[in-house]
Amino acid sequence: METTTIFQYSTGTPLAASSDDSTDFGLIEVKKKLRGVISAVTNGDQAVEGSLDDGEYTVHYFADRESDIVVVVVTKVGFPGQLVSSYIAELHGEFTHVYSPEMTACISRGEMLRPYQFMSFETFISKTKRVYADTRAKDGLGDVANQLRDVKNIMHKNISDLLNRGEELNELQNLSNTLRSQSLKYKKYAGKINWDLFVKKWTPVAIISFFILLLIIYRWFI
Repeated sequence: METTTIFQYSTGTPLAASSDDSTDFGLIEVKKKLRGVISAVTNGDQAVEGSLDDGEYTVHYFADRESDIVVVVVTKVGFPGQLVSSYIAELHGEFTHVYSPEMTACISRGEMLRPYQFMSFETFISKTKRVYADTRAKDGLGDVANQLRDVKNIMHKNISDLLNRGEELNELQNLSNTLRSQSLKYKKYAGKINWDLFVKKWTPVAIISFFILLLIIYRWFI
């Protein structure tokens, strides 16, 4: 796989892509033509899958109006078509699973998706790309499927960890609020105890002083 890009079907906006640093002139020229490919394959109502040869490269695409996603992959001419189709299906399925809710929410708010808004998906693209690019994988899709399950489990575990971390942060916030409340109650209670101790300590002294004062007044003025 030379390069992979995921576009929004309805606008042609690139949403995610593989990290490529190739300086091959032929590949660069092919990548420039991808938007034209998108325009050509997004006119119908049904999902469209196909490929186009361009020099030493082949552009493979899968356009699905329902999910609002187009997956485009560029490979060298002669790369096994079955592997490419399986690779595209994996990317399409995982992308829609992870990002469809956010895409739907943006659209419902009347917001446009930003170019490369979901570049965090590049991690999954890179790992999946390595699995399919492995020459040993070309000998059997069974091994590919097993490796992909491992990749997806890692991705889902990362997402679960983030969600669990969010729950833990909420628990910590609740605990912090509880401790703050208890601290205020303790401070108020401690103040009351100190006052009670003060009264208990100095009341007898005040009473004695009062009687002494009365005695002095009685002796000197009465």
